[in-house]
Amino acid sequence: MPKGKIYRILGLLIDINEKNFNWYDACSICNNKVYYNVGQVICYKCHKNDVQIIQGVALTITIKDSSGSMRLILFNKQIEYLLRSTISEVKEWIEPVNEGSKLKEKCQLSLYNAYVFTKFLQVRILLYYPTKSIL
Repeated sequence: MPKGKIYRILGLLIDINEKNFNWYDACSICNNKVYYNVGQVICYKCHKNDVQIIQGVALTITIKDSSGSMRLILFNKQIEYLLRSTISEVKEWIEPVNEGSKLKEKCQLSLYNAYVFTKFLQVRILLYYPTKSIL
């Protein structure tokens, strides 16, 4: 596992960007985005070819605590927990025919509630060595 720190934040959910659900094809094993290459479906995290595909989704939210606010990106399981609905239900609510009224209602019910968020932060240090030309 990469080195980093895990932070737990007790925050108040102050904004859900309900118009910005980002849908993508995901690996059924690890839920990471899959890539297509010459007719194959590849998951770079699982290191497997021709994996089963599921629908993945990402959503940006804003939380606030006593020290300030921050934006977080939630994925499938977190979105299901937050909206107390399945991803397939959420997808139905987003369809243009439904005008998103059920989705808006679910988002409003989740706002201004306190949640504990766990955030893994990884710091990458890049070393830069300038090249010296020898003439």
